[in-house]
Order: sequence, then structure tokens, then C-alpha cells
Amino acid sequence: MSKASGDEGSLVEDVLPLSPLQQGLLFHALFDEGAQDVYTMQSLVEIEGPLRPALLRTAAEELFARHANLRSAFLHEDLDEPVQVVLKQVPVHWTEAEVPDASALSRIVEADATARFDLTDPPLLRLTLAEPAPDRWLLVLTNHHLLLDGWSIPLLVRELLQLYAAQLAPGTTAPLPAVRPYRDFLAWLASRDREASAD
Repeated sequence: MSKASGDEGSLVEDVLPLSPLQQGLLFHALFDEGAQDVYTMQSLVEIEGPLRPALLRTAAEELFARHANLRSAFLHEDLDEPVQVVLKQVPVHWTEAEVPDASALSRIVEADATARFDLTDPPLLRLTLAEPAPDRWLLVLTNHHLLLDGWSIPLLVRELLQLYAAQLAPGTTAPLPAVRPYRDFLAWLASRDREASAD
């Protein structure tokens, strides 16, 4: 039994089909579970100046609450078709790394890039914060491509920093756009004429 298939339905917010692209990514991710998953993506964000890590972590928690796909598990065993199960809440995978020197930082980044995700156990996004020099920070975001693509990462980082800025000024709210549910995209995709698209 998967870790995301808890006994209480109250843990589950939604169950969605996979898009055709996600089906392909899942197939390749599961094909050789002993090898490095080439669909593990990593982005490095350099931040200069004073930073309050606890508030950045709180902003990350708000980000996970905003976006259902960040709380998704991908289940396939004993199912006719794989599904993504959106949980109501998942803990943020957050690490604050000690980096005594540049080689230590390189090792941390490399280890995170090669560590496989358990696709049944969200979140499939890890955040690691390091301070390689005073007031110079590196935020490492490592995610599975099933969740996000390269176009989405800058939007995700922008929202995270906006939420962090709002944390610095209690009583203010981050001016973020309304979230469009991923379910809407899947409905649009299902309405498409696949043969016409293939042609």
C-alpha cells in the first residue's frame, strides 16, 4: 500500500487522472528504479542580504497550501490507470544545511539532485537553504518533473518570495493571482480532439 493511500478519506482533497505527458514521465521514472531519475529537476536561487529562514519556511508552507499539485502523490500499483492523489496537507520538505566550505555546498547540491523521490509519498519538491557566506544564501529547489516544468519554476519562486515579503510585514497580504486548478487543465485536455492534435 502506498504512503498516500491512508485509511482516512479525509486526508484526500482530490483524485485526478494523469495527463499524457505525466503518464510518460511516470513510466520512465518507474522503469529502472535503481538508476538516477532523469526527471528530477533542480533550480538554484541566489539571495543576497539579510534573510529570516523561519519566515521563508512559513512562506513555503503557504505556497504548498495554495497549490494542490505540490501536494500530489502518484499511485499506480494495483490500478488499471495511474492517478494523482492530492492530499489536503503535506509537510514541507525543508532543510537548512551547514556549509563550512564550497566543496560541502557542492556535495549537498549534488546529493539532492541525485536522490530519488518516492512518487507515492509527497511532497515531490525539496527545499534546501544554505548560507555559504554571511548574508549570501542559496535556496536549492529540487522537484520531480511530474509536478513542475521549467516554465513553472520562475513563477513558483516569485510567489515564494512574495509570500516571504508578506511575512516580513505582518498584516499585509501578498498580491498573488487566483490559483487556477490543475483539474481545469485536465478537463480542457480531455475535450481536445486527439486525432486532430496528432495530425
